[in-house]
Amino acid sequence: MIGAALPLLLVAGWEIAARTALVSPRYFPPPTVIAAMLGRLLTAGEFWGDALTTLARLAVAFLVAALAGVPLGLGMGLWRPLRRALEPAMAMLYPLPKVALLPLFLILLGVGEGAFVFTAAVTAFFQIATSTAGGAATIDPRLVEAGRNYGARGIALFRKVGRRLELTDAGHTLVARADELLARIEEIDAELAAQAEQVAGTVRIGAFQTAASAIVLPALDRLAERHPQLRVELFEAEAEESLPVLVRGGLDVAIAEEYEHAPRPHMPQLDREYLEPDEMLLVLPREHPAAIGEGPVPLKSLHASEWVAARSDTAFGDMFARVCRAVGGFASNFDASGGI
Repeated sequence: MIGAALPLLLVAGWEIAARTALVSPRYFPPPTVIAAMLGRLLTAGEFWGDALTTLARLAVAFLVAALAGVPLGLGMGLWRPLRRALEPAMAMLYPLPKVALLPLFLILLGVGEGAFVFTAAVTAFFQIATSTAGGAATIDPRLVEAGRNYGARGIALFRKVGRRLELTDAGHTLVARADELLARIEEIDAELAAQAEQVAGTVRIGAFQTAASAIVLPALDRLAERHPQLRVELFEAEAEESLPVLVRGGLDVAIAEEYEHAPRPHMPQLDREYLEPDEMLLVLPREHPAAIGEGPVPLKSLHASEWVAARSDTAFGDMFARVCRAVGGFASNFDASGGI
């Protein structure tokens, strides 16, 4: 009875402390408020879509962690020199909170599913590797010898090629199953949304700055009215950054631009929808000599000016440089770091 009553007393104390402002309700909302919000999320169906997204990320992260952790753990458990070499590093890194590495992964992998999945995979990797190593190290050698005598060899997921490891056919099959798992989860998510007769879940959009402000932001109010259960996440990124993330599944929609001299490559896994042509505008300070008058501005008159433009390693930056050379007869003076 005491064991059952203690959690109830803690919840009641939490409720009283939050209601009387002994603790900040902003950081510690009352349990009744949390329960009411959970009920609304369950009723609206938003909870199930988010839960499936999280389960998909965890499934892929576990697969990645297992593919790396199980072979390493078996090697550490069965081969003493490898265990002696890696145990100090594993013991040092294991207690480190892996979520602290998320900012680093965001920088290396970009904002998207890759960073989130990789963080979860690193978290699971150490647990899988150490548990596998501990289990393999405690196997009775007589059982291993008996299995070898009866022809037990197991299924190899990796093979050694020179100084590196590569996946075997069985390993490739295991990785391919991960795509099937994600596709099935997406199908279930769509079925649940269809049964609820509403569009729900999260849509992740990547767009460069002008498209984000001119296309995406004005559409958010209409989306909120038509589909109140739909959540939109907007990531500002150039097409060179957003399209690879879209292919990897980190985005659902990407708004990009292309030019006649440099069309974007067609990727079979992506569907294209062409929007309106985007007119290029020149903006000058009021006091600039070329801004005086109502007529068009000759591009040649700006040959000595400093420019604010896109990065030179983007398609827009390349188009800008071509126009300056072809129409203005000069090379624009802005560097690859992107601005002036």
